[in-house]
Amino acid sequence: MPATPPFPVAASLRAARHAPLVGWAVLLAGLLLPLLTACALWQLPAAQWLTRAVPTAPDLASAVPALPWPVWAGVALLAMAPALMMGAALLWAGLGLLRMAADPPLSRTLVVRLRCFAACTLVAAVLGLLCPTVIGLVLSGALGGPLRLGLGLDSREVILLLFAAVTWQLAALLDEATRIADDHAQII
Repeated sequence: MPATPPFPVAASLRAARHAPLVGWAVLLAGLLLPLLTACALWQLPAAQWLTRAVPTAPDLASAVPALPWPVWAGVALLAMAPALMMGAALLWAGLGLLRMAADPPLSRTLVVRLRCFAACTLVAAVLGLLCPTVIGLVLSGALGGPLRLGLGLDSREVILLLFAAVTWQLAALLDEATRIADDHAQII
């Protein structure tokens, strides 16, 4: 009697049929997200940076031209950090989808890529929560203005945190299923 594979071949082919197309689209989105964010930040006037970062101190907007370029470079890097991490998360997701089309659905490589996606999504959510506060601190400190800290929790960050947690749990389930499938394949 021939040994049966640890997963149904026909079902895995059906499930992975669109994975390469979606994988390439997600990879493209992962590259475009930081680039488009950088373009949007480049177009934003300096006074708008300050009013968004420190809304409690609109009177400091006249002092914006006096800021040195390293301060603006630091602010730009802080503003780009969540988009860069989300771009990395999308790259891991795209690589995972491309791997799903090439490998069996239960593979250690897919588990690793799914966990990297979840970790990058978690970091992007935390950076999205903390970076505006740090930007406000840097700008108000550089301008000699009031040092007021404010931490705002937006629904986007909450959803990203929940999504990262769910994805991490799915990766843990997939890891356990992969271990069971490997054990089953060794028995057969």
